[in-house]
Amino acid sequence: MATAPQTLSLGFINSANKYLTAESYLYKVNATASSMRHKQIWQMEFLKQDQPRVHLRSCFSRYLTADNNGKLTCDKEAPSSTSVFILITHPDGQVSLQSEPSHRYLGGAEDNVSCFAESMTDGEKWTPRLALHPSVSVYSHGRRRYMRFDEASNSLTCDQDLAWGASCVLTLYFDGKEKRYALRTGAGTLLSSDGRLVSEVCAQALYSCQLRSGFLLLRDTEGKYLSGRESVVKTFKTEQPGRDELFTLEPSPGQLSAALGSGKFICLRPGADIYANQAEAGRTETFQIMHNEAKKTCFRAASNNYLCVGSNDMIVASPSVNDRIWFDLLYQGEKVSFKADDKFMSVKPNGQVVMTATPPGESGEFVLQLMNRSLLILQSDFGFVGLAPGTQRLDGNLAQYEACKLTANDSGFCQFKVGEKFWELDKFGVITATGDSAQNFSLEFHPPATLTLRGPNGKYVVAEQSGGFKAVGGDVGSATHFHY
Repeated sequence: MATAPQTLSLGFINSANKYLTAESYLYKVNATASSMRHKQIWQMEFLKQDQPRVHLRSCFSRYLTADNNGKLTCDKEAPSSTSVFILITHPDGQVSLQSEPSHRYLGGAEDNVSCFAESMTDGEKWTPRLALHPSVSVYSHGRRRYMRFDEASNSLTCDQDLAWGASCVLTLYFDGKEKRYALRTGAGTLLSSDGRLVSEVCAQALYSCQLRSGFLLLRDTEGKYLSGRESVVKTFKTEQPGRDELFTLEPSPGQLSAALGSGKFICLRPGADIYANQAEAGRTETFQIMHNEAKKTCFRAASNNYLCVGSNDMIVASPSVNDRIWFDLLYQGEKVSFKADDKFMSVKPNGQVVMTATPPGESGEFVLQLMNRSLLILQSDFGFVGLAPGTQRLDGNLAQYEACKLTANDSGFCQFKVGEKFWELDKFGVITATGDSAQNFSLEFHPPATLTLRGPNGKYVVAEQSGGFKAVGGDVGSATHFHY
């Protein structure tokens, strides 16, 4: 990756612990919210790399502007000269936003937010909170490699050209009290500043986040910066953090394997025919799913080749994106069929993967298994899935998530565990983390990068705005589509 992201999704927390909020009514701006929801998320658009000039765009696609009198408005669909702010980063990770035309600073509290202050006090300092889904891949700009959890050495290292597999997925944890971040591995451990992986959140595992032209710097409590410069990721003392200390957090798309009921996995090796003949799912049997505007799905291998319908209706490896790599996913319970141009994917007795004109039955029914999520974090439009305070009941509208341990079996079912207890249903479909034994759920994957769940009662899981998290949906149309 050669350039920084042009846009970051952020929330901004003021000294009163309230979030900068865009309202739909008259497109007003205030700082009254105690948690980060849809209206508290802003897109920070960097106007030019290596320069601190930015625009702030609300969730309503309106730009924040400040006039010469300090009055804020957020009703313009296109930016103007009064929409330009200078991003000033402080050593503790806080930021100030200075209007470029007026040279005044954004600040205030409750309904009295303005851009009038001529100097920076605590009231003009904001803590930025990253608003992307917590399951991320971490890219080191200096090493030009992705971060990976190395189980053998029990450490993190930056050595991967491609973020592939569960070891390259980290969970971003935000400590609301300390306003700092931690990086959690799929094993549940957290990165300490000395490179060790620790089991509990502690001061040594928390970092302030500094913004630099779309890149991120992670600074420990001693003022040292996280770096990928050595074999083990840890912090180093430096007065001028450089490329080795610059990171980008990227969304982590789902990576799946596809197997028949016989347990044989589809395998893609460049230059070879496509067969479903592997007994185990490894790198060549894992595919990253992508979706197009027509809501079709394609499967990209680590070699950057795609499953593609070739001549004579054979499935082949394509090195390029074309019209013949896209499939419809047709779910039947915990299994799925792949359809393209009114034909269905099927596996011959010798294992070769082809397309047939009629539904092939068991030879075309596949089990999809999510390969790059040891810990699953579910997020709906209403918030995260987690334990309701003081209970073992799962709610679907929380500001903080619960990372659930995910396991799967060869039959296409998966199980979820929180701590030492499994998910289970009561007679009303309410889901709790109280089970001593596993209950089977199934996953269905949908564009754009979401999934739905079906409970052991055959009903789809629904997250309600009031917090309810229940398996009560009669069809996929009534199901909640979760970001994962």
